[in-house]
Amino acid sequence: MIAGWRYGWKMRLYRAIRDNYRSADLLAVSSRWIAERLVSNGYLRAGESISSERLAFVPNGVDPAFIDLHRRLAVTAPFRFITVGRLVQQKRIDLLIEAAKRLTKHTTAFQLTVVGDGPLRESLQQQIDRAGLAEQVRLVGGVPSDRLGETLVAADGFLFTTEFEAFGLVVLEAMAVGLPVVAPRVGGLVEFISDEKTGFLYDFGDLDRLTHLMGRLMNDREEARQIGEAAKRFVAGTYTWPAIAERFEGLYRLAIERHG
Repeated sequence: MIAGWRYGWKMRLYRAIRDNYRSADLLAVSSRWIAERLVSNGYLRAGESISSERLAFVPNGVDPAFIDLHRRLAVTAPFRFITVGRLVQQKRIDLLIEAAKRLTKHTTAFQLTVVGDGPLRESLQQQIDRAGLAEQVRLVGGVPSDRLGETLVAADGFLFTTEFEAFGLVVLEAMAVGLPVVAPRVGGLVEFISDEKTGFLYDFGDLDRLTHLMGRLMNDREEARQIGEAAKRFVAGTYTWPAIAERFEGLYRLAIERHG
């Protein structure tokens, strides 16, 4: 009885959301990945695709305060990697720890700070201890949102190992402070990371490629700096909240015009 009630509640919620999506004049989505999910899950009108005139792609934005932050580049100190995210299965921090273990076969001159908390914290700490990575990898818990920028700017490179991501705002924020980012080709990430230009991409689960890219950043800090600066310029020109607000304003005008 309880299971049936839960199923019925979920179906009613799905239908309510679907009906709202189908009746809207315009739908603003932050990535093509989300649009594809709306189509495949039946939320749009019959026959509609992601090329529908009702769909408008408006990405998330970053606070301009991130752009205003500037990193102090470390030349000889251990390379400081950072990742930010909930310690849940989706984020696959276990893969990042495994990549760090592989990297120690070549060098131990790095640190990896994992910012975030969640139900997997204990098991991830056990993985770190078993791998003998206590000197390299630290789980520091979450940080308040108003301190995220200063936390990111203290690092040299940003790593991401998520299994899927609708958009990936924290990656955009890392780019905004000038960090070179390494992320998987999943979800909305591929829509704002240009491989070898504004960051580095790898196929999800390819630990050999991930480990190689970590070593590449460490071995060529000038390239890491250039990629980070290119990322910062890209975000500053396209993804700040004032720029995103202008795009939403344009959508409101369009909706009004369509209603005559």
